Amino acid sequence: TLKKGGNSRTRDYWLMNSGMEEYNFSAAAGWQQGHRGLELFYSNFNTKLGIFRGAHIGNVTDLEQAIERGEPTEQVRNAGFTYQIDRPHQQVHHHLFKMKAFHNTGKAGRLNWILSGQYNNRMEYDVKRFASSSDAPQLDLSISTVSTDLVWDHNNWKGFRGTVGVTGAYQFNDSYKQRAFIPNYRALNGAAFLIEKWSSGNLMVEGGLRYDWRSLYNIEDNNNRQYPDRDFSSLSASAGLNYRFTNELSTTLNFSTAWRAPQINELYSDGLHHSSARIETGNANLKPERANSWIFQAEYHPFRWTFDLSVYYKEIADFIYLAPDYPPVLTIRGAFPAFSYRQADARLTGLDATVGYVLTAHWKTELRASLLRARDKKADDWLIQMPADRFDAGL
Repeated sequence: TLKKGGNSRTRDYWLMNSGMEEYNFSAAAGWQQGHRGLELFYSNFNTKLGIFRGAHIGNVTDLEQAIERGEPTEQVRNAGFTYQIDRPHQQVHHHLFKMKAFHNTGKAGRLNWILSGQYNNRMEYDVKRFASSSDAPQLDLSISTVSTDLVWDHNNWKGFRGTVGVTGAYQFNDSYKQRAFIPNYRALNGAAFLIEKWSSGNLMVEGGLRYDWRSLYNIEDNNNRQYPDRDFSSLSASAGLNYRFTNELSTTLNFSTAWRAPQINELYSDGLHHSSARIETGNANLKPERANSWIFQAEYHPFRWTFDLSVYYKEIADFIYLAPDYPPVLTIRGAFPAFSYRQADARLTGLDATVGYVLTAHWKTELRASLLRARDKKADDWLIQMPADRFDAGL
């Protein structure tokens, strides 16, 4: 696949230096004989992305004036359309290889094994402050990941069907060049899980358990500053039931408790997040999140109508989010808004709803709504940077 795009456009003007180029390819092969099979897949992804020139501003005063003004300067507004991509821009190269094998274990089920590897290289090019400055990228980051999964799916036994498995991954980033955003590190992940479903007539009950362990170690930045190793582990679980009243009406109720360890950027990021044009600062004291969630779903499909409703309620302890700081930060690359990672006890409630009608064999109409309300429980205030309410209508 090949793709080339020039500057994007608002209603009134072109966005300077917002073009993109992309070229990708993939290949797949498979073999199957009797109760065994093997699949191989490889993909290669390459892109060059322009970063809107109006988002990189030279000093704090100009940045504050741009925020108050609410629109770019005339120089940026009059840029016009072009396919040319100048600095600032990014280049990304991504390789993925995956091997999947299966073996049918008689009438009992199927054993699946997946082995995959990824390599991701990202180069970020800032605006050159002097004509004699180097053409090299200001950030050159490579991350490699190897992961494997061993999963057994068992067939129906006295109404039960389920899956049991283990998964593991090893990731390392130790080839930073130029500017650093996150430190070099290595990570090990492991998990074991079990999911079972039981059905009888119109009732289906489902439950699952999963134990995860994650370790971050050999954490070191470009200045040879060492960070302590971090280890996280905990249990997740879910339980739910589905009942079909008629062929047209069914309901589902689900409860889950799950956790998430803080990521490397949330812990240790320190510098310019290039594509977002903001300075981000990590928080080494972050604790894992724990979310307890209730979800109720109802589906009603009479004749040509479709009614789908999903309502959810989540309590998230130590919810990790990115909060704005003041004042903006002035660097040798310009002035940028500043953000830092924080935690709060959060309450999220929302719904997703769809109403559709099939007009003819070739035409249908649909209305969709998505609403979310998120509160910081301790501060008794709204959580920032949550998705806005969304409404869609289609024919």
